[in-house]
Amino acid sequence: MAIDHTDPYDSTIAAPYFRNEFKIPNIVKSALAHVSGVGYFEFYLNGKKVGDHVLDPAFTRYDKRVKYLAFDILEYITEGSNVAGGIFGNGFYNVDTKSAWDFDKAPWRSTPAFICEIVIEYENGEMEVIKTDESWKQGKNID
Repeated sequence: MAIDHTDPYDSTIAAPYFRNEFKIPNIVKSALAHVSGVGYFEFYLNGKKVGDHVLDPAFTRYDKRVKYLAFDILEYITEGSNVAGGIFGNGFYNVDTKSAWDFDKAPWRSTPAFICEIVIEYENGEMEVIKTDESWKQGKNID
């Protein structure tokens, strides 16, 4: 489920934050996060930025396709409580200024949104998938 922020004309949330807490009960063998944002994003796990990319994902024609990134997040995961989150900006997804390419008239224009799936494989062979849903908190400032 993709999460977007509800009022597309609320200019006070130009870069919404999304956040979710989850628990890791066992020793983790592998952990991958698949993340995409319409607009640009930075993804964080336990307060640390994941990866060294900036201005991701790459621009596409958002009404045709949206790119995502896969991150190996094993080094960021801890046994017990964990927090995943992100900051999502407008990027080319929600350009409201006139330009040579008429982005202000693009059929996909809306506020930033994202989707995330974290796949955890435990040492005991069990798998767990944590994904975006309505339990993720969103807003300008998330405690």
